Formats: sequence, structure tokens, C-alpha cells
Amino acid sequence: MAKKQSNKLDVNPGWLGFILWNSIVSLVIFIVISFYGYTTRTGPQAGAIYVLAFFLPLFLVSISTVIYCIRRIKAKQKTKSGIVLEIMLILFSSFGIMLSVLMLLAVLLVPMPARPVCADKQCFISLAQKCTGASIVIDEDYGNVNYTVTDKCVFTKKIVRLKEAGELANIVDGASLTCDYEQGKFDERWVKTMIYGLEPCDGYLKQLIGGLMIFT
Repeated sequence: MAKKQSNKLDVNPGWLGFILWNSIVSLVIFIVISFYGYTTRTGPQAGAIYVLAFFLPLFLVSISTVIYCIRRIKAKQKTKSGIVLEIMLILFSSFGIMLSVLMLLAVLLVPMPARPVCADKQCFISLAQKCTGASIVIDEDYGNVNYTVTDKCVFTKKIVRLKEAGELANIVDGASLTCDYEQGKFDERWVKTMIYGLEPCDGYLKQLIGGLMIFT
């Protein structure tokens, strides 16, 4: 007597390994890209990175699923339910591929808004109050200083180069400090003075100012 064909879905160890492998790879890609976006990008750029973090793994999983299902179908599955399941997966994966390609193209082709450019301190301060990402290099009396603010309300002051050459320049050049603040509460003294308002700040430059008082 011929055996009655089972109607149960054909789930075998090969499928389980495939799902596990794809899940691990997708999770690693998502975490790495998201961490990069969180730590290095702000505003629209960060949003684009998060879109990439989601849709790149989706694209890779969809491609690999289609290839895997086609290979299994060519291997002549014994159960019709298994073939139907794999055809359905191919259709869903094809949709995932198209959606991922569209989103990735949007991220790559749509230009990101340019960061505002300031020519003076007052412009920079007005942007800093709104936590709008900006950067400016000012020629101060003691040297070139780079002031930067991010969309996450983090201010950075970095000594690019001292006008006074020598041992002091070797110590101070490249030194920086960072200050966290709330939107609308940017302390203008961080830009207008060297030694005032540094209580909420941290960094090597603060240590130099506070410990050595090299600037007056």
C-alpha cells in the first residue's frame, strides 16, 4: 500500500540553520550600522544611516532566501506543501528586494541638507541655542580654535594651533573639551571666553585651563 502523502509543512534542519544564520548576520549588520549612525551622525544623516541599517539586512536576507528556495525547488521536494511554501517565500522576498532597493537608492541619491555655515561667533551661537549642527574656526588672539555643536546639544572647543610656538604649543595643540547642555541654554561664555562656565564641561583642555591656568 502506498504511503499517504503528509500535508505538514516541510521544515527540516537545513531550513532552521538557514534562518538562524540569516538572523545572526542581519542582527550584526543592524547593530554595527546603527551604532555608527548613533555615534558619528546627527539629524538627517543619522536618519539615513538608520534606514540603511534596517533595509540592507532585509535586502541581503531576501536575496539569500530567493536563492535558497530556488535551489530547494530544483532539488525536487517530495511534498507539495513544501514547494508552495517556498514559492510564497520567493514572492515575499521579491517584494522585500524591491522595497529595499528603492529605500537604499533613496538614501544614496537624495541629497542630505547641507550643514549651516557660519562666518562669525554670533551666527554660531544662534545655531547652538537651537542645537543645530554647525562648525566654525575662529582666529582668536592666542590661536586658531574650532568650535563645533551637534544636533544632540554637544559643544566642542578644540585648539587647532597656538600662535605661540614651542613647548607650550606641543602641549596645547589638538587639546579639546566638550560640554553637554539643554536646547536654549547654550552658555555663550564657552565661545566668548576661555576660562568661564566650564563646570559642566570635560576634556583635556579643561584640565589644562583649570590645573595650569595657562590662559588668562
